[in-house]
Amino acid sequence: MDKTVIPTPWPGRMPASRFRVMRPTANYEAVLAFYEQGVGLDRLGEFVDHDGYDGTMLGLPAETYHLEIIRTPDADANPCPNKDNGLVFYIDDPDALAEVVARIRAMGYSPVSARNPWWGNHGAVTFEDPDGWPVILSPSNS
Repeated sequence: MDKTVIPTPWPGRMPASRFRVMRPTANYEAVLAFYEQGVGLDRLGEFVDHDGYDGTMLGLPAETYHLEIIRTPDADANPCPNKDNGLVFYIDDPDALAEVVARIRAMGYSPVSARNPWWGNHGAVTFEDPDGWPVILSPSNS
């Protein structure tokens, strides 16, 4: 079992105070619904028409990392370049993991096989968001 330990605070060689993953989409509302209503991330902030860009930051409360979904004036479909690109959420409680899976299924999404079979072999459930990006819900012991 591989356990990665992330030091707190950030190491001195990288004095960042926050970490954000930014991703454009042409399916703005659907992607926001998937991550908010399905995955269960909180809406941490948003902006409208900053030089033609709209954006919403989603994440876990009180954490210094989050996902920013953006819509641009010339938003094109943003297909996943490779099915190994994705997000992994480690969920400690098996009942909570089952609840998130049920919520996403209730939205009409079905689990898919992860490109890397390790995830499925270790109890993770993979969905694709509206743009086709993998979202892996993994037990914390994986």
